Amino acid sequence: MYMPIVDFYYGKATDTSGRTLREIHTWDYHKLENVHDYIQWLFPLTEPSQYNPLAPVLDAEQIAKFHTDAELRAKLLSSLDIMLGFYGFERNNMSIIRSNTGLINQKNGLSHDTPGTLGISGL
Repeated sequence: MYMPIVDFYYGKATDTSGRTLREIHTWDYHKLENVHDYIQWLFPLTEPSQYNPLAPVLDAEQIAKFHTDAELRAKLLSSLDIMLGFYGFERNNMSIIRSNTGLINQKNGLSHDTPGTLGISGL
C-alpha cells in the first residue's frame, strides 16, 4: 500500500515540491517562515488540508506504523523540536516550555496574519 508520509519520514520519498525530510530539517528559521507548503508533510492531517490541496492525508495504516516504529517516532519528534524552536519553545522531558531561541522571539512576538502563525494550530 502507498504510504506517502511513512515513505517521506523514512527518506524514501519527497514532498510534492521534491524536498526530503532531511532537507527540511536543515532549514533555518527564515526559510521555515517563508515557505508554506511543508508543514502538512511534517505534521499531516487525517483530512484534506484546506491550505495545501497537494498534501497527503494520513490514514489509519500510516498512524499505526508511527505507533510501532521507533525510527519514525524519533524523526517526528525531531520535526516537533524544530518547529517548537521556531516558535520559541522547547521540549523538557514531557513538557513544552518557553525558550530564548526562535524567530518569533527575534521578532518580539507573533505576527497575527502570517502563514507561520497559522501553523501553530496545526501543531
